[in-house]
Amino acid sequence: MSFYSISALFNGLTSIVLLPILFFKKPKSTESNLFLLFLLAVIEWSIFYLAWLITPNASLAEYLARTCMIGVIFMPPIFLHFVASLTGTKINKALLVANYLLSIVFISTVYSSLYLGGMKSIIGISLWPIPRAVFPLTVLHFVVVYLYTHVLMWRKIKSSSGLIRNQIIYVFIGTLLGGLAGATNYLSWYTSIPPFLNIFTSIYVIMVTYAIVKHRLMNISVVISRTVAWAITILFLGSIYVLLAWLYRTFVTAQIDWVFLAGTVLYGVLVGVSFQKIRLFLQTAADRAFIKGWYDYREVLRKVATGLAKALTREDIVKTLYPIFQDDIDISESHLYFLDRSSATFIEWDPQTLEPRKESALTKDYSLIKQVSAQKEVAVFDKKLCVPSFSGGDLVALFVLGKKRSEDEYNDDDIELFRTVSEYVAIALEYIVKPYEEVKERFATTEKKLFETEKQLERSQRLASLGTVAAGVAHEIRNPLAVISLKTQNLPDTEELRDFKNIVIANTERATAIIKQMVMLSKPKERKEIEINLNELIDATLKLFTISRIRLILDLKELPLIKCDPDEIKQVFINLIDNALRAMAEGGDLTIASRYVEEEASVQIEISDTGMGIPDEIKEKIFDPFFSTRHEGAGLGLSIAYRIVREHGGSMEFKSKVGKGTTFILKFPAIKT
Repeated sequence: MSFYSISALFNGLTSIVLLPILFFKKPKSTESNLFLLFLLAVIEWSIFYLAWLITPNASLAEYLARTCMIGVIFMPPIFLHFVASLTGTKINKALLVANYLLSIVFISTVYSSLYLGGMKSIIGISLWPIPRAVFPLTVLHFVVVYLYTHVLMWRKIKSSSGLIRNQIIYVFIGTLLGGLAGATNYLSWYTSIPPFLNIFTSIYVIMVTYAIVKHRLMNISVVISRTVAWAITILFLGSIYVLLAWLYRTFVTAQIDWVFLAGTVLYGVLVGVSFQKIRLFLQTAADRAFIKGWYDYREVLRKVATGLAKALTREDIVKTLYPIFQDDIDISESHLYFLDRSSATFIEWDPQTLEPRKESALTKDYSLIKQVSAQKEVAVFDKKLCVPSFSGGDLVALFVLGKKRSEDEYNDDDIELFRTVSEYVAIALEYIVKPYEEVKERFATTEKKLFETEKQLERSQRLASLGTVAAGVAHEIRNPLAVISLKTQNLPDTEELRDFKNIVIANTERATAIIKQMVMLSKPKERKEIEINLNELIDATLKLFTISRIRLILDLKELPLIKCDPDEIKQVFINLIDNALRAMAEGGDLTIASRYVEEEASVQIEISDTGMGIPDEIKEKIFDPFFSTRHEGAGLGLSIAYRIVREHGGSMEFKSKVGKGTTFILKFPAIKT
């Protein structure tokens, strides 16, 4: 098999491989369907070309040569139709029809003496057809369409930008190279020069297929720079090896001994380790030096991913993205907007102060917001590129970008980068920033509540202590006061004793009233009671805990409403759940059950643990103020909880067994319906 038959085989196989790639491309387009037809024509030409070159029979070779030209004759009208669709050029339908009809007329002459007549020999090929009168007309048809389509593509390149422009550049260069390579076939019809460049015809079909299928096309200058970098790296490392081999064979020995082989293997390992680094170094240097507006796509993505992975707030996102937009991609101006859920507006963040510019907020009715929300895609608005970021179908951020300082148009690489960045931002906002801000807000709220609770606790501690003292003092003082009052009243009601009796009785009553007031000081201020379902309070309380190594068992039945102060009842639940978790430091079951006790018209809550239990000797003391089995405990939790429950008209009981666990039973009066 000769080089020329191998080139025909290569061209055919390349087209056959590319055929299913285009066939299964989604979505289908007119240009992809037309190029499918073109590929079929190339495959037909290549197969019969190969068969013609390898057959030794002259008459069969002539028949195969005639047949292979059918595909070539059909190429001009198909390609004209393809370019018109790709460039969006409106061509007169009569012109297209005329081209197809002209090809059909030419094909009708293929098997006649008007097209070919006999075989000749050229360099490297023994059987080559001799052209007749119609053949040069088909060549002229091919050349005219070839030149006209390149004019159409060049006009579109000058007037377009972005992905379309890049696609047409690929088709233009591929057609230029492939057409010039294929044109060497026509030299062979009128000279003895063989089609020595025919193998490069595949460049055309490869580049056009790539342009149609690929959504993210590399800039053609980047392709060239990468190719040059590969070539220079290979030349550089190859030259070093040749030099080392020459030095060894010149100054050591001309024989290929084990030392030479070992050195070759060692150098091969060195090349394998260093080749990629050298190529990237050369390519990066060339890109920066010669490609205007160049940036390292992968490096920028790496910086974005690294920065956003550490971002906890919107300020962190702005600090990550703004320098990348300004410095790496070299954008003249950039505006970053984030959704403010509280006001349902998009607020721009100042990259210098890292503060929101609320005065420049955009409402959801603003035309830009409506446009990107509807398109859900990168859009152009007021000559600026608008990159939306969606999470769960909702617009959560928007980047409005001005022109590049290089004045280059945004290409498909840029658009794809911005899409990826917007997805990263959406993930960061949804799964990092939002939870962090919720926790931060909850912490601020909890901190405020904690501060208030600490103040209340401090007050409660003082009041509870005073109440305890007052209760004890009251018991010790009330009896003597009662005796004094009784004895005074029993004194004779004489003129000289009347004033004395009145003074003593008035002061004993005053002392008794003061004692009662002291006891009353231990009681809280007036509560804000509302009607609520205790199951909701249980759920809300559990969200305040991070429960690990503990199995949570919920058995919450349907409950009627009760009237209570939700904050105070939540305080009761927090205290009991916290005590239960502390009692199960090594793990266990926390069970929370609720039910309605119809016969008592009460709501019953049971909070059980499988912890250490309460020893019998201290069961009577657990509700006493300042009694605690923990060194860090104030000993007020259960006494306060007990007081709150009692003040809500409920009851609080418990049952416990050492080593088995404890269950607290709370009962509250249900609202009658």
